[in-house]
Amino acid sequence: MRDHVVYDPEIETRPTTEQFELDRASYKTQVQYLFDRSPFYREKLEEAGFDTPEKVGDLSDIGALPFTEKDEIRATQAAHGPFGAHLAANPEDLRRVFSTSGTTGTPCYLGLTQRDLEAYMELSNAGSSRNVSFWAEIRGTSDRRPGLHYMTRTEDPSDRRYRLLHLTGKGKRFAEELKEL
Repeated sequence: MRDHVVYDPEIETRPTTEQFELDRASYKTQVQYLFDRSPFYREKLEEAGFDTPEKVGDLSDIGALPFTEKDEIRATQAAHGPFGAHLAANPEDLRRVFSTSGTTGTPCYLGLTQRDLEAYMELSNAGSSRNVSFWAEIRGTSDRRPGLHYMTRTEDPSDRRYRLLHLTGKGKRFAEELKEL
């Protein structure tokens, strides 16, 4: 049995070859989406010699694609405000807008749809489950380095794939110290 939290067993235990197949299909779908919906990226790809989604190639060819610089994003936002021609979603579908701080120039805006927000939360939750190991009694399965002993994990009686987290005495004292700050 693993000694770490598995957030999404279906994804995290998927065979690598199967995951690569899904990634390749997703990549082609994303490239088509950009060509169909983003004037900025369609033009950028065409200027780099990729005038059709098929010419972009497979995921293994991603290294041949041009980089996008932050100044390019700023320029397209200035010309096609407020989100720029790189936006591939319908602006009416945006549910949240994030902004960079602007410390290196004009802030850049990132509009997220409901689907984007859900994907972001899934990734954040999965990453959080990995961080639990650092705060727990054992970090990782290969080197078995000790963690900070702020929490323990027990098997969830309703679903053995998941673990329940409990603060240890040390963890409770640490939480109280944080409250006092």
